[in-house]
Order: sequence, then structure tokens, then C-alpha cells
Amino acid sequence: MGRAYVGTSGFAYKEWRPGFYPEKTPEKQFLPYYASKLAAVEIDYTFYRMPSASTLDGWVGATPEGFKFSVKASQKITHFERLRLPSDSLTYLMSVVPRLGDRLGAVLWQLPPNFKRSLERLEPFLAQLPRSIPSVFEFRHESWFVPEVYRLLESRGVGLVINDGDDGCTPIERTAPLVYLRLRRAAYADAERAAWCERIRSWTKEGDVLAFVKHEDNPDAPLIAMTLAEEVGATV
Repeated sequence: MGRAYVGTSGFAYKEWRPGFYPEKTPEKQFLPYYASKLAAVEIDYTFYRMPSASTLDGWVGATPEGFKFSVKASQKITHFERLRLPSDSLTYLMSVVPRLGDRLGAVLWQLPPNFKRSLERLEPFLAQLPRSIPSVFEFRHESWFVPEVYRLLESRGVGLVINDGDDGCTPIERTAPLVYLRLRRAAYADAERAAWCERIRSWTKEGDVLAFVKHEDNPDAPLIAMTLAEEVGATV
């Protein structure tokens, strides 16, 4: 049996006061408070700036045992280099994220929408990823959603991100024990939420699930995530 870890995309939002964070909570206390209510967070900051060892150590120190971070990989690797090798940025990222230890839920590799399928790029890139570091790929061009890509991910134990947005949902394919779900719709009807809860509970029979509710400017995002966590039995 696995476990479901539910959270939001990011945590450092002043607009979450006072609906989620108490009115006078200082920003440096956001993460400890967040981690007392939710079991995981997706970090977007690392997409724009490589994390330092001291930053990662600070995250570990601010969170309890069992909490999970999803670290979005640097745009230098996914958007500028577009998975080209060799990559000093890749070498650095893979050397530093292990500092999170058991707090590391996954490294999220999110490709740009105009990056079409290229097994010539993907296959050698996957071969460079340490199997000890859980990785998931979010493809945003439809050409990637084919059986040969799924088989390649499966052969390396890499997950395929499921993204459910207002414009539709990407294929619900499991390529690794870890399932990574991004719930990005502006709103979910009760029946839609119940369907996702049932899928999450089913997936945990074979491995862990990381599920993240979008934040945007929505002060209710952490409250929605807390409700979802309760419904799937994934409370802190």
C-alpha cells in the first residue's frame, strides 16, 4: 500500500492571510504552518532559480518527517536546453536535490508546449537520471501521448504527470509506482471531485500519489486541498 500526499502548487502567498494563514503570521513561518495542515507542496520557485543547498536544508528544517516536496526542474534544462546533453545544470540539480532526503517527493520535469515528441532527446536524458531520485514528466504537446513514450518512461521507473485543466485532461496512464496528479480546473463539481478521490484511493493500492491543487490567486486553494486530503484519507 502507498499513501496519498495532497497539497498546493506553492505556499508563499500573502493573499492566503487570513483565510488560511492566521492574520499576523510572518512570511518566514508560512512553510511550517502550511506543513502542519498539508502533507506536500509543489515548488515552482526552482523552475526560475536553481535551489541552493542552504535553501533545501531550510525546507527540511521547517517541515515534519513525512512531508513531501515536489521540485519543479529548472527552465534552463527543460525550456532552454530542451533536454540536450551534456548539461551542467542537470548535473548540479541532481547533485543538490538529494539533500531533501525522504522529504523529496519528486522532481517535476515540465516541458514547454511547443516541444514536440523526440525520443532522441528523451531516451538519453532519462538514462542520466538517477533511479534513486523520483522523477515525473509533464508533456504539454499532444505528440508525446503515445505508447512508445509510456513504455520508455516505464522502463526507467519515471512517472507520467496527469494534468486535469479547464481545457481537458491528459491521458490517465500509470508508468511508475508514483502517480503525479495536477488538479488545475477553476472549480470541481462534487461528482468530479468524488471521481478523482476514487482514482487516488485506487492508485494508493500500488504506490504513492502526489496530488496538487492549483493556486493562481485563489486564497481558497489550501482549503480545497485540505478537503480533498480528508476525503481520500490523506490528512497530516
